[in-house]
Amino acid sequence: MATTTGDGLRVRVLGPVRAWLDDVERDLGAARRRTVFAVLAGRADRVVSREELVDGVWGDAPPAGAVGSLHTYVSGLRRALGPARGALVSRSAGYSLRLAEGALDVDVFERRRAEGQRLFAAGEWAGARAALGEALALWEGVAYEGLSGPYVELERRRLGELRLGAIELRARAALGLGRFTEVITQVRPLVDEHPWYESLRELLMLALHRSGRPAEALEVYRDARDALLADQGLEPGPSLRHLHQVITAETTAPPHQPAAHTPHAADHPTAAHDALAGHHLPAAHDALAGHHPMTGPRVPAGHTPLAGHHLPAAHDALAGHTTLAGHRAPVAQHASALPTHSAETTRPVPAGFVGRTGEIALLRSLVADVRAGRGGAVWVEGDPGIGKSALLALALAGVDGDGARVAWGVADEMGRRFPLHVITECLDGVKASPASGRRGFAGADAAAVEQVVAVVEAICADAPLILVVDDLQWADDSSLLVWHRLVAVTRRLPLLLAAASRPTAGRRDLARLRRGVEARAGHVVALGPLDDADAEDLVAHVVGGRPGPVLRGITRRAAGNPLYLREVAHGLVARGAVRVVDGVADVDPAAGDELPGSLLAAVGRSLDFLSEDARQVLRSAALLGVEFRVGELAAVTGRSVLDLASVLEEAVAGAVVVEAGEELAFRHPYLREALYGAMSAPVRAALHRQAAQALADAGASVDRVAAHLVAEPVPVDAWVLDWLTAHHAALAARSPGIAADLLGRATDTDPADARQRTTLSTALATLRHAGGLESEQRPRGAAFHHGVHGRRLNRRPVPDRSCHADTATAAFCRATGPDR
Repeated sequence: MATTTGDGLRVRVLGPVRAWLDDVERDLGAARRRTVFAVLAGRADRVVSREELVDGVWGDAPPAGAVGSLHTYVSGLRRALGPARGALVSRSAGYSLRLAEGALDVDVFERRRAEGQRLFAAGEWAGARAALGEALALWEGVAYEGLSGPYVELERRRLGELRLGAIELRARAALGLGRFTEVITQVRPLVDEHPWYESLRELLMLALHRSGRPAEALEVYRDARDALLADQGLEPGPSLRHLHQVITAETTAPPHQPAAHTPHAADHPTAAHDALAGHHLPAAHDALAGHHPMTGPRVPAGHTPLAGHHLPAAHDALAGHTTLAGHRAPVAQHASALPTHSAETTRPVPAGFVGRTGEIALLRSLVADVRAGRGGAVWVEGDPGIGKSALLALALAGVDGDGARVAWGVADEMGRRFPLHVITECLDGVKASPASGRRGFAGADAAAVEQVVAVVEAICADAPLILVVDDLQWADDSSLLVWHRLVAVTRRLPLLLAAASRPTAGRRDLARLRRGVEARAGHVVALGPLDDADAEDLVAHVVGGRPGPVLRGITRRAAGNPLYLREVAHGLVARGAVRVVDGVADVDPAAGDELPGSLLAAVGRSLDFLSEDARQVLRSAALLGVEFRVGELAAVTGRSVLDLASVLEEAVAGAVVVEAGEELAFRHPYLREALYGAMSAPVRAALHRQAAQALADAGASVDRVAAHLVAEPVPVDAWVLDWLTAHHAALAARSPGIAADLLGRATDTDPADARQRTTLSTALATLRHAGGLESEQRPRGAAFHHGVHGRRLNRRPVPDRSCHADTATAAFCRATGPDR
């Protein structure tokens, strides 16, 4: 029997790409077919679009029949999988390979690697060494061995970097356990294989020195210096130079000085001992592994600190933290040499900044690392208004001139047309030695890019540099290329790259840059919403008191977005709607209905990245409510579901629209409000009238149709009269208040048809006589805004599951959901 879930199917990509069903290996065929399989396996349980497959297999120059070839390869793979062929499924948007948990070796490797990082951060070096050893044992050669193509080549580099990082971290754990010979044996071949990876040489030098072989440790440094000077004309980085100085000083220390490896040194040890006791291994993994920026990991029971080393607390030296040996770590090497300058290199932090403690700790730990000479990269990602710029501003406040320089640039849409625009803006704010060259970069070719890289290297030779690009999604192509090149050199330069960007969905170039940061052991910080407590703290700062019940409800509507929270709170204060009694701030229940124009404008600007076609379709979706069905949207727009699919995929990829069970929904109610409010009242009325007829023709329920007729002052024309005559009884049974509103408006028009006039008048009189309005009577349009449109509620009050459009929404969700 064929399996449709991938149960029993195991896949290996950490070596030659292979697959087994139970214990029987399946022949995946020739290289190109295995490459297609590799792309699907790397994104298992997600739909991979045909466009992504073509891009991943062939890159920018696919053959003319690439899509047809994909179909052939997928058919061949299904035959090759035999009984497991059902695990490779076709979707309208592409293909998906279903695998059980733990069936892909990469997933197991990354889980064991993460466990090793966690244990290492907790000081459990033996456990970390074991977990990382299990992760590394999964490798049987080079990842995706024997295959080519953009996807496998990028993944091969990414996984190779992760493997190297795991080896390095395992060696650090072994160093903490006193397994010096093991470290030397494992690391020495890697130094030959990766001659520019200075932290590996640092590990080897420490292991040799601690095992009583200082002469060999110094020889490792000389080899590194000779190789760097010969190939790149550069000296080793500050951290490696510092370790060399320490070992040299200790090796030549007078005999009466206490030995650096003795745990109980004299009260006044040598300066060399101080430095070595405070020397910290560079660790891009520290913050990722949960290492706190102000404390080193604890020493496991039964182990004595080795020469006072912390493994690996690069942050302690900058914090002035006292080591376990009782000696203060050395200060940053470059701090006293920094020139001062007047260029603006910081950004204001919004008043009342709240939360984000973990993210701030990570960023400050990376600042400490770069001050100590160790580079890195961090990518801060989040929705508009979520606080990316404010987070960077707070984390970097006071850094410029205090151990590092800060160069800050903000990309914008206009600047995208000018090569190297944002990078030039960054570097214009930094003064360096004359060797750094001029700031006027001409052209957008490779030579210009290399010129920029050379300038950054010259600046870093003077002092550590933190280069920040805000709103990276708007950066010009040449600046993005410079960013890509600089990420690669952070391993050998005291350079911290920091970017703030909106989510990269729909931008392949940004997605590649983001993956490049991850591949080089950088950090991707995905900023989510503030939790309720932090959101209330932010509002309290603006309004001057802790939010009361009504204000808390309004606060939650902002869904944790700091920009939305500030705009709403400032709008309430500006209108004088807030009253503070005994430290509690609250408003009248109706105060939250009117959204500040500044908020809607800000939300509207956040949708500028969408195509005009997508914005037009989403305006129609806004008519339907916070939640809507694809079939209903097709009916309202007059477009087929197939025609809408690409537009909705763009909206889903941009995180404007999300799945909500059988429906789609605007990710945030304010997104719908901004689209809806951007249309004038007469336009909205005309569109609601059109939507009502379209939904009626599609078979929607009477309350769905009627909701559109009362949403705005829709003229009562012949169609409205005919529809109301036919459905007034059903509408009165479901929503008597809305029925009375429409019947009153209809009779006010004095229909020409006498029979129709009599029917509608009688129905209205019956409703009034029955008293059915007492519990539901509202101003016209209130039912729509308070129910269907979700101004107060996020769901319709009377869910209608009868419309055939559910099928269309379900089909769209099946096609696009798994990989979103």
